[in-house]
Amino acid sequence: MDLIMSENCKLLLNYLKLNKTSTEELIELYYLEKLDEQVHQESSAFGILNVKCYYSQEREKLCIQVLSASNVIPLDSNGLSDPFVIVELCPKHVFNRYEPKQTKVVKKTLHPLFEEHFEFVVSVGNCRHRGACVLFTVMDHDIILTNDFAGEAYFSLNSVPGLSSDAGGFDKIKQTSLILSQPQASSGNDLFSILEGRGNCDKTAQELTKKRIQLIEKVQSQS
Repeated sequence: MDLIMSENCKLLLNYLKLNKTSTEELIELYYLEKLDEQVHQESSAFGILNVKCYYSQEREKLCIQVLSASNVIPLDSNGLSDPFVIVELCPKHVFNRYEPKQTKVVKKTLHPLFEEHFEFVVSVGNCRHRGACVLFTVMDHDIILTNDFAGEAYFSLNSVPGLSSDAGGFDKIKQTSLILSQPQASSGNDLFSILEGRGNCDKTAQELTKKRIQLIEKVQSQS
């Protein structure tokens, strides 16, 4: 009983501490949490995305290559999908000048080959910022209705090749295979819930939570 009370007290103290934390710090912790979930992701039920990333100190650019995906979930009536990938730098308060980029649409396949690369002019400091990451979102293109959500993956920028020494370009970089996942509804006592509670009076918190809630609702409507 004492042990249970002790754990409950720890959870309460941590919750109170988080409530006193700034929104930007909470968002950074949120992305650190997502990166940790990515590392420990085991199920590949939503497919795998293959990418390469490195930083060019000479050009002060983050270079990202979206190679391919496998076993993307079927979202069209023909049992296939028309996948494309959105590439986004997060958190927004660190990368507020950068708009998301996206690949071409690959028609009628669950194993799309993209082989496209993107560049973002960012600093080493940006990449080393707490929670800095690339959010890859795989979507199914729909001509008539809204695009469907297939899965997402997070890639940490804190240790991306090239930050400390010359990475040598894409040819020298190993491919990273990221397991795709789909967002789950909040448990009610986590970082996201605290951010959601600030949504009415904090524009930064509202921007993140509104987008995630809409995404969760979209995933639920696709089921």
